[in-house]
Amino acid sequence: MSIIGAAAMLLIIEPWLGAACLVALVVFIIAMKHITLGNQLLHERLHNQQEREVDRVKRAPEALLGKHYRLLARLRIMVSDIEAKAYLGVGIGAASLFLLAITLLVYKPEVTPGHVYAVMTYLWNYVTSLDDGPGLADQFARLRDIGRRVHTEDPIRN
Repeated sequence: MSIIGAAAMLLIIEPWLGAACLVALVVFIIAMKHITLGNQLLHERLHNQQEREVDRVKRAPEALLGKHYRLLARLRIMVSDIEAKAYLGVGIGAASLFLLAITLLVYKPEVTPGHVYAVMTYLWNYVTSLDDGPGLADQFARLRDIGRRVHTEDPIRN
């Protein structure tokens, strides 16, 4: 919720920057939805492989076992790559917002140090909240897949 509060405060004290933050938030939400779906597919494949692991270790020939572990490694790398790209996007967006803030403040007549401090503080709060997104999206995708795999029975009905 701090991301909404920071964007709202920026809308009040620096409307153009606040509007840019809201646009960035919408883009971020759309991107996180796609990242979550992509990660979910990768986590499904990864978890499928991990579920087969015990059986493969017991019975598989060495070549098949090597293939299994190479696939696990590739899937983990792909999940990590998606998260890294998401963090890169957040970083580029954050840098762009800070550049916009500095540009707006430089060209604003009679800007006070307190105003600059307030803008930078709210923007920092906004960006640090945004920075949590890629990790949360990955965790959500992972947990969503695990949740689908877990079959809980209602003890009252059984």
